Amino acid sequence: MRNLLLKHLSKLGILAVLVLPGISALAADYEISFTENEVDLGETVEVVWQTPASTTDRYRQFTIYSVVSGEEKRIQSRYVSRTDTEGSYSFRPRTAGTYEVRFITDRTEVVAESEELVVTDRSLEGYAVSVEGGTFAPGAVIVVDFVRPENDRNSSSVGIYLAGDETARSEARLSLPRGVTEGRLFFFVDDPGEYEVRLYARSRALVATADETFTIDENGDTVELAEYTLGVSSTVVPARGTVTVSYETPEGDSRSGDRIGLFRVGDPRNRAVSRKSVSRTEASGEVTFSIREPGTYEFRYLKRSGRTSVASSIPIVVGNEEEEEEEEEVLCRIPNLDQITNYPQGNGPIIAFGDSLTAGVGASSNQDYVSQLERKLGVSIINEGVSGDTTEEAADRLRTDVLDRDPSVVIVWLGGNDIIGRYYERARDGLEDISSIDWLRLLALRLLGKIPDTGGITEDETFENLNLIIERIQETGAVTIVVGFSGGIFDNDLEDRYEQLARDTGSLYVPDALNNVIGRPSLMSDLVHPNNEGYGIVAGRVAAYLSCVVPE
Repeated sequence: MRNLLLKHLSKLGILAVLVLPGISALAADYEISFTENEVDLGETVEVVWQTPASTTDRYRQFTIYSVVSGEEKRIQSRYVSRTDTEGSYSFRPRTAGTYEVRFITDRTEVVAESEELVVTDRSLEGYAVSVEGGTFAPGAVIVVDFVRPENDRNSSSVGIYLAGDETARSEARLSLPRGVTEGRLFFFVDDPGEYEVRLYARSRALVATADETFTIDENGDTVELAEYTLGVSSTVVPARGTVTVSYETPEGDSRSGDRIGLFRVGDPRNRAVSRKSVSRTEASGEVTFSIREPGTYEFRYLKRSGRTSVASSIPIVVGNEEEEEEEEEVLCRIPNLDQITNYPQGNGPIIAFGDSLTAGVGASSNQDYVSQLERKLGVSIINEGVSGDTTEEAADRLRTDVLDRDPSVVIVWLGGNDIIGRYYERARDGLEDISSIDWLRLLALRLLGKIPDTGGITEDETFENLNLIIERIQETGAVTIVVGFSGGIFDNDLEDRYEQLARDTGSLYVPDALNNVIGRPSLMSDLVHPNNEGYGIVAGRVAAYLSCVVPE
């Protein structure tokens, strides 16, 4: 309208340039515009321009700008010849948004500008996210529902953000499961404030924001989740018995880092007796726990790497002290020794073959588990623990350290360095959804040189190496004892695989030797290695099995 008014006034001979209220001194007979005002992303639009027939301009160009949240950004410029009075240019916007084009003379003088061009990315339609508004207590469960198109193959995510904060710095964020077009996510926010929920897709493009916001406040409500349930196979079990725990979780929820923990009734969240990971891909399943100590226990479904409990089981009672003492007396008769490979054993030496846990890192002199085991049973044991060894490195020294000695019994405790190294590599490469606490632990271990370079040893390769080591030892006629553990401070649940390894090779099996030792400062010298008392507990657990096959 502005350019049209100036054009008509010029034709009447009234003036060439006119300044009117609301018009920024734009020159008559300069015109520029987009051929369309609304297009879809990927389409081409024409920029058309016109100048007076005769001008003294020495410098002419038009510039295309994008306008986002009131801020403009120059996209591209094109020079115009002083001899041309009209022309066009094909422009294909690269991103969705609002654009305008301006004709500029003498480097800074804007003489014409277009109406806005709105570019819409249709591929980002069909996304929605919602949350129930209200005021919630710190750590309460925030339930978020999402919807996205069936053809979405992008790395989409839903996050919690401070309301009105345009920095896109999330308080919590979860990636949407691939192939899931709608579902429910669960978040936990600790810091007070007002928050909103956003859905991002397509290289972090904001595609949906929840209509409602929510507030975190000390006096807010807590939220219980009926979607999570736990069941137990028995409510009364003997000491050292097993309990199978069944769990149900909502479809579409991210279970990354979720665990089921065993607790004494009334114990706080940081005092789990043991924890086991749940499946990341299945909404329901089962895990089995072995409970050694008498008492009253419950299971809890844990999210946020164990920081928040969203469901609890009914209490279970584990046998009394007298029952446990009776179990200790017959412990050596529990394994069917006729099924143990190479039993009865020969008269060669006993060897403990392992890594830093066998070497005794963190223990005082003669307080490692092997030394304490010698004193408990009154036998001599050769300690062949090498700190930092992976299963591959242990296999390389197997000939000189074990096989050439013609042993009668070999205790094999390996795999911890594979687990921690593998976890570190995945976290470093962004493949592991890791909490800030676990990341600080990893960095500390790395700086202390306690995370070796595993060379990318996979979990399957770890157990292939262990199987090979045990088979080669058994070829000498020795009995093998496999020491299992769940994976240390990061709760990688490998107990079942160690037990299966022992079963497949006909080895005696010491279940989870670090159970209720790892994570208890009074029993640990650092994040990974026990202290003297912790190694004493390990020695007692191994002694119960080694005593069955001590050479006469």
